[in-house]
Amino acid sequence: MPRPQKTAVVILLSLGIVILFFGALQFRNRVVSPFQVDVSGLATVDSAIDTANKDTDSDGLSDYDEFNVYQTSPYLEDSDSDGLADNVEVKNGTDANCPLGQNCVGGNNFAIEVATGTDSTISNTSSTDYSQAGGLGTINVSSSTSETDLRNALAGQVDAPTLRQILLDNGADKAMLDAITDADLLKSYQEVLNNQ
Repeated sequence: MPRPQKTAVVILLSLGIVILFFGALQFRNRVVSPFQVDVSGLATVDSAIDTANKDTDSDGLSDYDEFNVYQTSPYLEDSDSDGLADNVEVKNGTDANCPLGQNCVGGNNFAIEVATGTDSTISNTSSTDYSQAGGLGTINVSSSTSETDLRNALAGQVDAPTLRQILLDNGADKAMLDAITDADLLKSYQEVLNNQ
């Protein structure tokens, strides 16, 4: 065979071997790839677990809880700079985003303490001072308030007239309550429930 033909045969043979090699590699990948486990997602799970347990500002609340539950800063021990650490305010039931003595809109310093009783009424009396939270005064949950009404109120299942009556029955200032529109009352009520 002349030299140019030998060169052409060698080139074609080499090209054929390369094509067969890459064809076999592609065939193998198509057969094996459906059975391979993607481990890149495992790093994301580990990262989420680390975040759930991590406490960057060392205030006793995990970064996850600060981001998703309390909406406080995971980088500041005292998010509202009032001298109390976020975890202390959470334990006290005050708003960790609202300095003590301030009236912050949408804050969760409206905590309602309800004593459970028997039958259909509350047997014990509980009170919470709402004077900082809108001027309604001290709300006393009296024995005349039915447990069903209180449960519905705490579950977000009352209308404005019923809510007004519950507040009036339990010592809210009538003049202050009358100054609030039904829409504003229900909006504030929903914000309080959402922040609890």
